[in-house]
Amino acid sequence: MNYKITAVFEALFEQGKDLFETGHFKASLELWQQLLVMSQEAINLHQEVKVLNALGNTYNALGDHHQALKSHQKQVTLAQKINECLGEIEANIGLENTYFFLNKYQKSINYNQRALVIARGTGNELEEAIALGGLGNAYFLC
Repeated sequence: MNYKITAVFEALFEQGKDLFETGHFKASLELWQQLLVMSQEAINLHQEVKVLNALGNTYNALGDHHQALKSHQKQVTLAQKINECLGEIEANIGLENTYFFLNKYQKSINYNQRALVIARGTGNELEEAIALGGLGNAYFLC
């Protein structure tokens, strides 16, 4: 593992989070896209999972739900491939959110239930709470 590259990646990732959290979605999207290339070139699948989640969330914030679906679907596939439970949970929650935005509440519920099962199976209480909150919202609107 190249620690210098990892440190640069993490610093840029934090910069992207700051941009996203302050509403600079297009700027964060550009940074995430650069980080995706960086993680693919470094063949760092864990970083790629992390960036795909950020990309999906940013596409949702920009209203590009089709691209969000693509990012989160790639994320879930890759997370499963490398047995990264947190990435798989976050991907399912990302898919849940996207389908919620698209008013496809049953699909939203299905992805939330997948996330909930994984979160409970791994003892991840934070992600379990997030999945339960999403389920409540989807059931309320169903």
